[in-house]
Amino acid sequence: MEIQQLKLKNIGCFTERTFDFSDLTVIFGDNRTGKSTLVYALFFALFGKHLHTGLKPKDLCRKGEPFGTTVMYFNKNHNEDFKLHRSTAGVPKLYGKSEPEIMWSPILSDDPENLSADSSISHQVASLTSFFRESELLYFLQDMKPKHNKTLLQSLIRDDDLQSVRSKFKKALRLAKETKKTAAYAVPKQVPDLKQIKTLKQELAGVEKRLGETEAEYKKLLRNKEKGINPEVFRLLQQQYEEKTKELDTAIKSKEQNPPLEELIKKKAELEKQLSEKASLAQCKDDFYRHIVAYEQNKKDLQLRIERLMDIKKRSECPTCEQPITIEQVSDLISKLEKESVDADQNLGKVKEKFKKTEARLKEIQRLEKAFGKISRQIEDMHHLDKKIGKLKDQPAKIKEELGQYERLGNMGDAQERYRHEKKLEDEQKNLERQKERVSQNIRQSEEMLRLAGENNKNLQIAARNVLLCDVAKQAIEDAADAMTRGLLDKVRTGIRTWGENFTFLKHFDIDMTGGELLPIIQARGYQYKLNQMSKSERIFLYLMLKLALGDALGHLGAFVLDDPADGLDKKRKETLAYLLLEVAKKRQLIVTTNDPVFAEQFSQSLVVRL
Repeated sequence: MEIQQLKLKNIGCFTERTFDFSDLTVIFGDNRTGKSTLVYALFFALFGKHLHTGLKPKDLCRKGEPFGTTVMYFNKNHNEDFKLHRSTAGVPKLYGKSEPEIMWSPILSDDPENLSADSSISHQVASLTSFFRESELLYFLQDMKPKHNKTLLQSLIRDDDLQSVRSKFKKALRLAKETKKTAAYAVPKQVPDLKQIKTLKQELAGVEKRLGETEAEYKKLLRNKEKGINPEVFRLLQQQYEEKTKELDTAIKSKEQNPPLEELIKKKAELEKQLSEKASLAQCKDDFYRHIVAYEQNKKDLQLRIERLMDIKKRSECPTCEQPITIEQVSDLISKLEKESVDADQNLGKVKEKFKKTEARLKEIQRLEKAFGKISRQIEDMHHLDKKIGKLKDQPAKIKEELGQYERLGNMGDAQERYRHEKKLEDEQKNLERQKERVSQNIRQSEEMLRLAGENNKNLQIAARNVLLCDVAKQAIEDAADAMTRGLLDKVRTGIRTWGENFTFLKHFDIDMTGGELLPIIQARGYQYKLNQMSKSERIFLYLMLKLALGDALGHLGAFVLDDPADGLDKKRKETLAYLLLEVAKKRQLIVTTNDPVFAEQFSQSLVVRL
């Protein structure tokens, strides 16, 4: 395919502009003059997509305009012309004509939305093999070490998606194995079989049969039971007689263990009389305490006055008015106060003695209160025992009389034997009921375990099948990826050899790619140089060669669009790149954009379009 002309309207910075293209067209302009916009417009005109996957076609519209349009003129095989009209907000239209003189004829498509200039190649492949993005070469030259152990070829063909798919298949296989392992743990090691369940059901049938026979015999015994003599009633009367007699004896013994009631009542009255002193004693104790405090304070005051008088006696004068005082006067006052102090000590001692006696008496009253409470409880117990003895006293005699009536009826031996047989049947019924429940529970548990084991085995089989499927799928994707890589590598090698025949640059170099490492190497003067040992010129040439060879291997448009490929290169490398592009233009149409005047001067001015 050869691109002849592109008309733009309301695209990016272009209000309306027409570009004509030849075998080699160099678009030269300063920054922000529309060079990259032209590249994006070319890709949009070809495929209706934005070259950057993160952007949409409507992002190409001129600011403030509702939509933009492109019209591309191109031909195929140099014998048929086409016109592709595309809008950012409409359906594309394709026209064609086989002769220059005839009118354009519309070409209908089953899927107008996905209409492209070349249906033999997808826009993803074309973006790799036919478009050279801005600074793409500069990034390659700056970062020579492939990340994550990826080869240069893998980086160019964007091998990340393929590696992601392979990783997902590996993860699916790992998860399937873990699921199988979990399912295997859920399967019990010992599972009851059908034979064991059958044996349990037979045992249950035998138990139910014996239970039915026992119930029938018990009902028959009840129907033939002799009237008037009920051994169960006789037994209950005997049991009741023994219980009442024992209860009466216990009550009498308990009463005998306690003192007589009259004595307890007398002691209680005496204690009440003694306890009546409690309030008055407490009042006396408080009064004595106040007297003690008053006497002690009075004693302190007297002692203080004596000390002051002793001081005055030494000075022989009044400390207030400084009048002379006779020693006899002071001595008389001191003697009088000392006598009062002695009397106060005596009174204080008497009051303290009374206080101690009162306090001891109150403690004795506290002990008497405890004794009073104990005697009160004993009296209540005696009254309760008297009532109980009075209630039980006549009951054993009445029960004894009823027992005598039963004994006079006679035939108690047969009744007792029938009762024992009846009791035996009841016990046997209970044992059989418990045995039936136990066997039924074992059957239910065995059936539930068998059901769960079946479900777990089914899950285990499904998990094993999933492991097999994931393993097969993983191996298939591995084989497919390896086959694709090997096939792509062979095609790339063929493309490099084919392009190498057209370049005089390769007179002393042989470009090859090893099958083991998939790394490009250059053989020169008998030595092999890896990628990071190449000169910058060799790297530029290698990268361009790989892009062209990938186009031959994966498919290309017949045109090679390069957006500012000389960005960041020095003059020598710009000259090298220009020389290489001139040789590429002999076999493939080239559209190159640049803002570098030095790089643009490397081409004939007739090939340069200025913005």
